[in-house]
Amino acid sequence: MTTVGPRSGLFILVFLLHLLSAKGLVAAAAEEAQQQEEEEVKDEVRVLSLQRGVWLVPSEHVYARYNFSRDAGSVTRLSLCYRIRFEVFSEGFDVHISYKDTDDNSDPFYSGNSGEYFDSWFDNKEQSGLPRWTVVPEVWRHVCHTYSDATYTLYWEGKVVFSGRLQGSWPVMMNGTLVLGQEQDNLGGGFDRNQIFRGDLAQISLWDRVLSSRDVAGMAECRDVGRGNLFSSDTVTFELHGDPLVQVSWHNLSTLCQTKEHNVVFPEERSLQEARTFCHRFNATLAVPTTKQDNQRLTDQLGLFKNVCVPTAQWKLWLGITDNVEDGVWRDFQTNSLITYLNFPPLNAGSSYTCASMKTNGFWDGDRCTNKRCVACHFDHTDFLYLRGLCFDNNFRMRFRVQDHINGRPFFRGYNSYIIFWGNESREWQLLDTITNQTLLSTSAVPQDDYPIGKHRWVVQEVVCGRSKGDELLLSLAPCEDHLFTCNSGDCIQDHLRCDFRYDCADGSDEVNCGVIEMLDDLQRQLPPTGQQGTFLSVAPSFTLTRIADVDDIYMAITLEFRLTFTWVDERLRLRYLKVKKNGTILSEADAEKVWRPRYQLVNLEGGQKQVLSQSLVVRSALNGTRPHYNNVDMDLVYPGWANNISLVQRYTARVTCYFELYAYPFDVQVCSVDIELPPELEDYVKLSIDDGEARYTGPQELSKYIVKDIRFSENSGGNELSLQFTLHRRQGIVVLSNFLPSAMLLVVSWATLFIRLEAINVRAIMSLTTLLVLYTLFANMSRSLPATAAIKLIDIWFFFIIFLLFANIMIHVFVDDRSQVKSSPAPIPTTQKTTTTTTTTTPNRVKEAFTEGRKERSTLVQMLGAWSSSRMLRFYRLVIFPVVVLIFNIYFWAAVLLSFQ
Repeated sequence: MTTVGPRSGLFILVFLLHLLSAKGLVAAAAEEAQQQEEEEVKDEVRVLSLQRGVWLVPSEHVYARYNFSRDAGSVTRLSLCYRIRFEVFSEGFDVHISYKDTDDNSDPFYSGNSGEYFDSWFDNKEQSGLPRWTVVPEVWRHVCHTYSDATYTLYWEGKVVFSGRLQGSWPVMMNGTLVLGQEQDNLGGGFDRNQIFRGDLAQISLWDRVLSSRDVAGMAECRDVGRGNLFSSDTVTFELHGDPLVQVSWHNLSTLCQTKEHNVVFPEERSLQEARTFCHRFNATLAVPTTKQDNQRLTDQLGLFKNVCVPTAQWKLWLGITDNVEDGVWRDFQTNSLITYLNFPPLNAGSSYTCASMKTNGFWDGDRCTNKRCVACHFDHTDFLYLRGLCFDNNFRMRFRVQDHINGRPFFRGYNSYIIFWGNESREWQLLDTITNQTLLSTSAVPQDDYPIGKHRWVVQEVVCGRSKGDELLLSLAPCEDHLFTCNSGDCIQDHLRCDFRYDCADGSDEVNCGVIEMLDDLQRQLPPTGQQGTFLSVAPSFTLTRIADVDDIYMAITLEFRLTFTWVDERLRLRYLKVKKNGTILSEADAEKVWRPRYQLVNLEGGQKQVLSQSLVVRSALNGTRPHYNNVDMDLVYPGWANNISLVQRYTARVTCYFELYAYPFDVQVCSVDIELPPELEDYVKLSIDDGEARYTGPQELSKYIVKDIRFSENSGGNELSLQFTLHRRQGIVVLSNFLPSAMLLVVSWATLFIRLEAINVRAIMSLTTLLVLYTLFANMSRSLPATAAIKLIDIWFFFIIFLLFANIMIHVFVDDRSQVKSSPAPIPTTQKTTTTTTTTTPNRVKEAFTEGRKERSTLVQMLGAWSSSRMLRFYRLVIFPVVVLIFNIYFWAAVLLSFQ
């Protein structure tokens, strides 16, 4: 028999105590686990999945129904909440909740949507004014409707998006039938396959009270299960119709608020740069798992293509990260943000390469950036592509999203029943209607290793949009919104870069088909457009005289350079690619051939001499642009002709005639014009509107011989005639210096000869004749510089007057000189004979001498009288007559000059 000592007993006691403590801990742990399990069970919600599947044909026989007790009473307050996730959208409208209490077509309350528009009814009355909502496939959204005494409130994702007056009246009987996934036209039935729901519903609850905003937010944020006191989809028993198209599953509430990354593997090898460009064309980025779960899902997806993606290597899939800035510090290619989740092996945290790829086992590894790997693109749940070129009823149906694989390649699933997928047998991309299971279109224009992103020609396989089998349709599949231009490659650029003479698309497709004018018919360019209210067309002229190159006084002609602009409105036109810039949009020759333009003739050409230096059709505005129908492949703005004027701009050099009125020369002012006339056949259809026109001169005001003033349209302009008038004011300086001043100086010289001594007849005669000859030469030279006209000019009068004065001066010299000389026969001068012998003379000799002396005295007297008379007359002429005549003439002459200015 074995005995136990004190120490052994103590040991046993301690052991027993530890054993009891361990049992207590185990029991506590078990209890805690049980409580946690109960909590998880408590937080689980039932998810009803209705009519999910790519190839599923919508049916009116698939729904979940619950019949309330026929003894249930009525309510005067109501709250309806649920969580919803669409797979695709129905052809008619999507039904969320349908409730009826009678067998007629009235709805006590109903909730649904039509595309992006809420559809809510109460007491068979539509709740109007509801906003648009952003709804996309495969994303859980929480919706709540509260109905108070007089107010209807709509919650979207826990926030109030609408609150207004309640349309309808109370009470609501709660003894009816609630149906999920179908719209009841009668109690519990009357379904239509175009009025269904395809997706998942959860947390459907009804309360007989109005929930607070805090209650709604708690449910939207997955903090509260939110089971209603009138009805809860987690507790009631449904009638499920259409199995297996109705699936029931239970999920933890928190998972409904978790967003799963949408990454899609494209099993074609591309370099890193090609991969980034490829994803960008889908409006996506290179995939970067952010959690362990996301990494595992991407690894599982990659496993489908491990023998396709670089079969000879372990590095399969590019990742959108790089450490080129700092070694070992990985950043996102797109956002440059630090990567918080990494899955590099512990012994190889990226190696020495700046790029990274995923291996078959899901681990990441550094990789050479020039290698070729498969691509995984990350798509935001709100991203989608537009399919343009068909005839969708609304732009919501145009949307497609990239989804997982059919026939080993990603496919494009429409928001409704269309899908675009790769046909293994046909080796081409096909557009299929899953409802009718018909291939509508197919294309072989896409390379086999590429995808139908961008613009491609598709062949009609079944009648679609009024096109017969075998016809071709141009479709575009791209993420470009209405305000963007879609390049042929699928890239998107801003619409103002379209047709701007710069290649902004990588393939240059933005500079193709840049015609501005949309051609309607051939009559568009032959017949003039009508004016407002069917009247004649008003054309506004703009005449800009840019340069007066030459003024020919001899031939009375002027050589001009001018710009003539006619502006009008053609309401028949539809224009594109208009630019808001200084010079407007200049039409090409091909576009100009499609537009009617006014014909006219320059009337007063001198010998038909004209030359068109340049001409163009210009649209200077870009007003009232509207987008075409959303189904158009190119969403270029279309501008109406009525809002955007067209201008015909022509630059000329021409020689025009101008009748010179030379009476006041050189103080003349010439009024010249450029005359234009429309052809007679346009007289009743086109009118020139001078009130809207403009006349201006942009050249130098002062020419070599003239000053240009008074540019205007003549009073006779308008109708079918146009006359630009301008005045040429002759610059008198050169004429005064070359004609008036020399002639006046010659006149003074001639007048000065009157002061020379009478005896210097030779000097006076030569000077007077010389001035006359010089003046005449001056006059002849002046006359040769003017047109040969019969009309007398002021300058002619000036010269005639001076010539007359010079002639008169010569005559004065002649006559004065004649009168100063007495014409008598010569008498011998008597001589006194001296003798030495005789000192006395006889009487006859004395008488003779006396007679001779008398004659000599009389002749001297006559000479003295004649000289005195000529001198007095000359003095009177030169001091009185000549100045007075010159003065009077100048007064009259310059008065005539002044009057001529008026």
